[in-house]
Amino acid sequence: MTTLLIAVFTLLVFPLYAQQTEQGPDLQSSPASLTATYESGSGTVLSSAANVSGRSVDFGIGFSAGGSGTYEDRRLTGPGGATMAYQLVNPLEDNAVVKDLSGASDGSGLIADSIRGGGPAGRTVSVPFDLMVPAGQVLAAGTYIDTVTLSLYKGLTGQDGLRDQAVIPISLVVPPFVSVSVVDTGGVFDPAANQAHLDFGALRQGDARSLDVLVRTNVDYQVSIESMHRGFMAILATGDDSLVPYTLEVDGIPRDLSSGAAPIGSGSGPSATVGNRYGLTFAIGEVGDATSGDYEDNLTVIVTAR
Repeated sequence: MTTLLIAVFTLLVFPLYAQQTEQGPDLQSSPASLTATYESGSGTVLSSAANVSGRSVDFGIGFSAGGSGTYEDRRLTGPGGATMAYQLVNPLEDNAVVKDLSGASDGSGLIADSIRGGGPAGRTVSVPFDLMVPAGQVLAAGTYIDTVTLSLYKGLTGQDGLRDQAVIPISLVVPPFVSVSVVDTGGVFDPAANQAHLDFGALRQGDARSLDVLVRTNVDYQVSIESMHRGFMAILATGDDSLVPYTLEVDGIPRDLSSGAAPIGSGSGPSATVGNRYGLTFAIGEVGDATSGDYEDNLTVIVTAR
């Protein structure tokens, strides 16, 4: 008996992408501009990215210093030549300041990345960066601008040369704002401190309590205080109209609350970063034969742009 054995062999061929030659890097796209609104209380963070294509290649991205000429102190310029501090940082490296090779010739300031895989056509990766504007800058309302150049280098430290560049305008809008803080005498500005409670305990004529009102603003303003009971503390018990008078001094100057409101002061913006300070002192007047009980008055600080 004769048997014919037929073996079938299948030859599988896979492209060896790892052995393909490198390609790029090429800058596919970058932000046409970076634009945001500045929030003095919280600061501003604007996340963006550049898109780089290639195959089997290392690269680095950097930014110029901008108009300030200083990488550590980048500045936007606004109305009247006022400047606003900002930074371009690498969010994946603890917000390290991003520099081009002019600022860090060893490439330590670059955002370094690599492209691997993607076949003959290569692939595109997105490289994130952040525009950070710190909180607490009190600046005149208006638009603040700068221009930086994004540079794409070949090699993790840019050692293989410049591949491409893109110019990116930066624009931050500062809106008019007012922020008021009510703090203990000598306290620092705290945007969350918007109320205070003065406890006199047992009311005795001449007893005094003090606090500070801090105004942080970038507009011209007037600040006043309104008294619910026109300079008196009213008993909380229903059916009783007993009142105990008190006086108000602002920075040692008496203010009359009998009309329901009194001026505290005024100022021109932008204010100091720490805020313009007004010291308020309240002193108990003649108690007389006021009914025993709990007394209070509610006061409201009002800041008006002018």
